[in-house]
Amino acid sequence: MRKETVLGMIALAIFLVSIAGIPEGYARDKGYVPGVQYWPTRVLGAPSNPTGDCTNLGLTGGYGVVGITRSGISVSLRGATPNKEYQILVGYEHSTGTCDGTWQPVGAFNTDSLGNGNLSPVVSLPSGRQYVFELKDENGNVAFATSPLEL
Repeated sequence: MRKETVLGMIALAIFLVSIAGIPEGYARDKGYVPGVQYWPTRVLGAPSNPTGDCTNLGLTGGYGVVGITRSGISVSLRGATPNKEYQILVGYEHSTGTCDGTWQPVGAFNTDSLGNGNLSPVVSLPSGRQYVFELKDENGNVAFATSPLEL
């Protein structure tokens, strides 16, 4: 073989080995849970207008994410009230900007002493719709919610 061919094959082999070493989903936003990839995601915000309808809660801050993983929908909460239970509910958003009024409970979790909690996978939902996720505290108040997430 010619010297140029051998050098080209060695360079190609080095390139392929380096590409194979890059983790899958390397450039994606991984949310708040190390090693769990989300795509797409919605930030969990605190409602400044908790009496508003499900799409007009006036969400502020970032306390975690709700996102799609390979195994379903995951919820990750960070920096919330420590040692508190949160119920997770999902509602379907109509094209008019309101939710359909039926909320499906999909699980619950307790936060740890740092206010962190996770639930994964929550549920698989039909695609082609927009969903709003709410986390309610023990008193039934909306503590955190997302803007609509289209699947």
